[in-house]
Amino acid sequence: LRASPTVASVGGKIYAIGGMFDWDQAVQNIEVFDPATKKWTVKSAMLKPRWGHAGAVLNGKIYTIGGYFGSGHYASEVEEYDPINDTWRVRASLPVAQVQPAAAALNGKIYAFGGNTDRQGLYEYDPATNKWTPRAHMIERRYGHAGVALGGKLYAIGGYDHIDDAMMATVEEYNPATNTWRMVAPMSIPRIFHAATVFNRKIYVFGGSPTLDLRGQLSNVEEYDPVTNTWRTMASMPTARSGIAATLLNNKIHVIGGATNGGEFLNNVEEFQ
Repeated sequence: LRASPTVASVGGKIYAIGGMFDWDQAVQNIEVFDPATKKWTVKSAMLKPRWGHAGAVLNGKIYTIGGYFGSGHYASEVEEYDPINDTWRVRASLPVAQVQPAAAALNGKIYAFGGNTDRQGLYEYDPATNKWTPRAHMIERRYGHAGVALGGKLYAIGGYDHIDDAMMATVEEYNPATNTWRMVAPMSIPRIFHAATVFNRKIYVFGGSPTLDLRGQLSNVEEYDPVTNTWRTMASMPTARSGIAATLLNNKIHVIGGATNGGEFLNNVEEFQ
């Protein structure tokens, strides 16, 4: 059972990392799914338990970024996981602690953007120097959003703006070549704690909640085409849920974990193709 984990696909396997198994009870372990055996196995745990963190894959390594340790501790810490050796090591921390940021790898760097403290902040990590560098702020404040990289750009999708107390359907696109953000077409439904991933040059957004109190969890799925700058509604998930994560493996999108409207934490995996 886990909600608000990160997931990643590396070496033909899916890695589910951290999250929470009950309200504010952080998970430290990592589970790996092998599609050949259709089984999950436990691997070496993170150095610290956390939920509400971001994740990214770069050069065959998985990075966990920020999150919440529990007991009021917002995390800036970053850990790097080596799937081949099943080992973790500490890397340079974010300049600020962030819960519910988004992250994505692009052009040999990792970008972390938004979160509950610096809600417009964008930070670029260079693994060669093990340093974070601030980049241009997002146009809007957001946390609990989703983030992906596609076509040389970053996308920040949905989330919540605490100043305006607004659930967000808006989407921003970042161009690292010019260090600028611009608004693109919004989703049809505002949402927080949803998942997003990329397949066949399009962005897919899954589930989430239209309210901050996590009532009325969504099963809705939307697809974004950056060429036409348009969204369309796809087949809904079987289970409405928020606090989920998604990853692509073998041309299928796997949506993992989360929590239902009744507060039930989930261990199920749903596959979209």
